[in-house]
Amino acid sequence: MFTGLTEQLDFGNHLIAEMIPNGHDLVKLKTMLDWDKMNEIYKECYESNRGNSTKNSNLVLGLFVLKHLYVKPYREIINELHVNTSYMYFCSVSYNEIMAINKLGKKIIDHSSLVKIKKRLGAERFKRIEEVFTCKLIAKGFINGKQLFSDTTSLEKDIIFPTDVNLLKRVIEEAEVIIQKVRRKKDMVKSEVIKKANTAAKVFYSSSKKSKELAKSVCSELIKIAENSLKKAEIISQQKSVQAKKYILERYEKLSTVGAGIVEQTKKYLEGEKIKERIVSYHEDHARSLPKGKVGRPIEFGDKLRVDMSGNGYITHWELYQGNPSDVTMLEAAIKKHKSVFKEKFHSAGFDRGFYDEGKIEEYENEYNIVLAIPHKKDRTKKMSKRKEKIYNKRAAIEAKISEGKRMCGLNKSLYKGFEGDQIWASMSILGLNIRKVLRDVSENPKLMKKFA
Repeated sequence: MFTGLTEQLDFGNHLIAEMIPNGHDLVKLKTMLDWDKMNEIYKECYESNRGNSTKNSNLVLGLFVLKHLYVKPYREIINELHVNTSYMYFCSVSYNEIMAINKLGKKIIDHSSLVKIKKRLGAERFKRIEEVFTCKLIAKGFINGKQLFSDTTSLEKDIIFPTDVNLLKRVIEEAEVIIQKVRRKKDMVKSEVIKKANTAAKVFYSSSKKSKELAKSVCSELIKIAENSLKKAEIISQQKSVQAKKYILERYEKLSTVGAGIVEQTKKYLEGEKIKERIVSYHEDHARSLPKGKVGRPIEFGDKLRVDMSGNGYITHWELYQGNPSDVTMLEAAIKKHKSVFKEKFHSAGFDRGFYDEGKIEEYENEYNIVLAIPHKKDRTKKMSKRKEKIYNKRAAIEAKISEGKRMCGLNKSLYKGFEGDQIWASMSILGLNIRKVLRDVSENPKLMKKFA
């Protein structure tokens, strides 16, 4: 049963409100957020009026915001909620509640509950929550949409560096879990098949010189083991006793697609074929390799993220892409989205060389009545006009904004599972970035808080 926002105040609420200074960031942020609209989005997850009461919206949504604003694990943020009065105030939790929970030796909410609620909310609702805050900043005049600066970056996945040997070994282990009919990998018995695969892999990893010939010979041996394991797993999945076990069937479905795909792509590699859309992780099979051209990190593994920023430093929109599409294919989408929001206010945009297309630049300038500052992709001697050069020089600010996101808001690496998890991570990280920006603006000019009154 959905309970919604906390409305009834007790003595503990007033006590916390008195203790925390009005200038505290979380006091300001609580005023800025549109809790009613966020509550309506959260309510959509609970259609029935039956069952146990849900956790209050203030508590759940407040913890999600705090987690991504300060980039802390669920357990840590919940532990701090029990001792940090500013967290209590922000999440509308009173001393009375905390004292009652502490006497029982429990937590006000378990970290696993937040994981389940995150899954229930889904990527689409988290994005709407982020957009609610962005729209409010636009309505209050904080975001100036006259200029658009856009750039792409990678949102990495938390996976080990992929090798064909490691991927094949993973396929064999997953097949063995199904063959042994166990629920978790830790319950699996170390069979002769696993020992044989480990021995083959050890030959490669223990070698001081990992040549291509060695890799090919080890992969050939692992492919034979993997193919036999896949056949056995298929036979097991067809047994009547297994048909009733949903967790085995779900595991086999992934094995028959991703596992078989890894085996096939390794075969093609051994035959000298060039592999497109190469799988780099068994569990995060949507992740792809993203060449970055950096000296320290020439390649990263994950998704491609496009970030659109206003001229005064707020993120107005973002988009996450699977694979590594070229930047120029995103040019119209970025302009069209910004134009739909800011309409006639939007007059100029700056992009880096990756977005350059001479024909499209002229077309979009006429169609959207804007100035596009994009330097030539190859010919660096080709100069832009002084007006375009001035716009392009301002575009450098988005590099600092992306850097802030990676350092302070978790945009460097997604810790959620799957592509939908990456979308949730991106939504909340971007929300954290805009919160940091508006809090800085309000700190520099306290009179701006009157806009939220």
